[in-house]
Amino acid sequence: MARGFDPDDDEAYFRDEEVPTGRTTRVRLNEPVATTEDDPLDAFMAEINSELAKSAGSEAFESKMQKAQAMWENDTEDFVASYYEAYEKAPVQADEEEEEVEEAGDRRKKPIEPLPAVDHSQIKYSAVQTNFYTPHAEVAKMTNEQVAQLRVELRVSSTGSNIPPPSTSFAHMAHMLGREIMEAVRQHGYHQPTPIQAQAMPVALSGRDIIGIAETGSGKTVAYLLPMLVHAIAQPELQKDDGPIGVVLCPTRELAVQIETETYKFNKHLGMRSITLAGGLSKLEQFKEVKRGAEIAICNPGRLIDVVKSLTCRALPGTLPRMKGCNLQRCTYIVLDEADRMFHMGFEYQVRSIVQNIRPSRQTLLFSATFPPKIEKLARDILHQPVRITIGEAGQADAGLRTFEHRS
Repeated sequence: MARGFDPDDDEAYFRDEEVPTGRTTRVRLNEPVATTEDDPLDAFMAEINSELAKSAGSEAFESKMQKAQAMWENDTEDFVASYYEAYEKAPVQADEEEEEVEEAGDRRKKPIEPLPAVDHSQIKYSAVQTNFYTPHAEVAKMTNEQVAQLRVELRVSSTGSNIPPPSTSFAHMAHMLGREIMEAVRQHGYHQPTPIQAQAMPVALSGRDIIGIAETGSGKTVAYLLPMLVHAIAQPELQKDDGPIGVVLCPTRELAVQIETETYKFNKHLGMRSITLAGGLSKLEQFKEVKRGAEIAICNPGRLIDVVKSLTCRALPGTLPRMKGCNLQRCTYIVLDEADRMFHMGFEYQVRSIVQNIRPSRQTLLFSATFPPKIEKLARDILHQPVRITIGEAGQADAGLRTFEHRS
């Protein structure tokens, strides 16, 4: 059951009583979306609007926040992205400056204690569906020579076993994505898959692990997001204190907001929720969002660890911690976006500890602009028989991948 909170009661989060609240009802693919009239985010948005407008002390800022609230009520823009946009333009208070430095700073200079290791052999996990791939008739009849020529035209290099051919049309994946996602694809102007999307989406939909080497701006967010939505909607619905099912780790708050903006475009068609755990909002407010439950979490590693530790109940040594509203036991799909940047910022041990806390039978996707030795070692440690996809010219990434393949 979804959980609600009184915005005037600061201790509401820490109590366990049920508070009825309305929310969009999650739907299965190809079923109509049912909605309720009440939305707990309306009260939450009003509280944030009041507090930030008062601290900013400007009519212009108040106007921006009222506009953001109106957009949320009209279901035309993502509340989280609107809030961050206004937050960036507002005067920064002293306590916010301290948090900003903490989130934006180099983690090599400010280490974060990783999550404790979990003995997965002591935990019984339920089986989950991961393979949703069936080739379109036009794709299935392509010869090996035609597939190879298509990859040359797309400047895509793929290595691994049993790699599905690229799909150069969203229509070729419509039977896997479902009516609701395809409606969002059309509504938001996605005309044709980019090269990384054309190759990575069929691989991800088949349940395979991926190493994706592609530059920023290549469209990799949609490449892992749409398969993640298909994966999440096929799993049993979240119960109290469950979730998330899909986790995206990324290095910066700005990137987290960009991913959240893309996620929201599709979530509202499916009746699913996403949360963003990054700097800019108080941890208490993020705890409240986690407590309400969400199928997808978009996180900076440090903030996810902070939230997990803050919400963790005591657990026996070597067992999976139970999080009140954030239970990594349900996570079966994890993405490491811009892995090289996360490592450069000093997140390696935090990333490793988060991945280790997630069941071994997960689906893992790693995206990076380069493939240095540290990323190669991480890929070897956490991925299972991955498909390696490189977009563009050969270079450092290709060299690293060749080494990876040779050692494998």
